Amino acid sequence: MEIEDRLVTDSSEIDDAFNDHFATTGSKLADKIGLSSDGNLSFCDYLPAADSVFSSDPVYHKRVLELMLELSDKKVTGLDGVSGTVIKLSAHYIVMQISNIFNCSIQYFSIVQYSIFPDEWKSARVTPVF
Repeated sequence: MEIEDRLVTDSSEIDDAFNDHFATTGSKLADKIGLSSDGNLSFCDYLPAADSVFSSDPVYHKRVLELMLELSDKKVTGLDGVSGTVIKLSAHYIVMQISNIFNCSIQYFSIVQYSIFPDEWKSARVTPVF
């Protein structure tokens, strides 16, 4: 792999280069477009207004339960650290609350025209695959 005009074959250097690229892309892009770093502007200030409104049918408890019970026991945990096994074991007890959170988020979005979702739902673990 060529990094900064030099050939690199060591896998840890390649890993570090990929990590650096993905970790700094956002700030480099923000600098390039002149995004304020003082916190006075949000990314929404740079987006054009939408001429359509998001809408969705309600999420039904029965379907949420089905999906929760289909989770794999072998998958790694999400950012919350809760395994698929724990979700499956507690599904019958938490399905109403999870469904209600989804429905309240969607309903609020369609009425007021901007969404409020738990911050934890806005995070992701990204793993680049060669």
